[in-house]
Amino acid sequence: MRVFLLIAALFLAPQSTDKQQIAAFSKSMESAPAKERVAYNALQVAFATFTEAHLRHESCKKGTDCVAMRAVEEQKLTRSFVLLTQGFPHYAPKTQEAVESSDQALNLVYQTILDSLPVTCPTADASCTTQAALRDVERDWIRYRDAWIVFGSLHWPQSSQDFWQVILTDQRTEQMKAPYAPQG
Repeated sequence: MRVFLLIAALFLAPQSTDKQQIAAFSKSMESAPAKERVAYNALQVAFATFTEAHLRHESCKKGTDCVAMRAVEEQKLTRSFVLLTQGFPHYAPKTQEAVESSDQALNLVYQTILDSLPVTCPTADASCTTQAALRDVERDWIRYRDAWIVFGSLHWPQSSQDFWQVILTDQRTEQMKAPYAPQG
């Protein structure tokens, strides 16, 4: 446990910097065109909603290391958000085939996980995630993804909506694999 907490502490070290970067980016958005500001505000709401749902249903729920593990997971989401706000050196166009391939990979992981979850949980089992809870988290993620697509396309007009969709869908596919990976 000590090793995990040490690793968690090292990983969390940049947290204030990430939050400062988000605050600085938010401040810079104050002078952006109105349409961009509205899109960014919607993105912030979607990010907060998705983060809360993800942490509640897709991260550690019981055990002595859960507080640290959830903090690390929250930091990963925050770091990802910061990196996306920094943009990309180039916006390679994504083809419709790339969008479809990315969606298929996510749908395969999602359906596999959904099929493995119970419809209901015993009332005493706070660590249980139901199919309905996973659907709710996925709906929150879709709103988050869509908010990024709108904002990203406005803030970086050289990027395409397909670019953002592939980037975010690939991130979500990898993110979903972690909490549901077989333990052993």
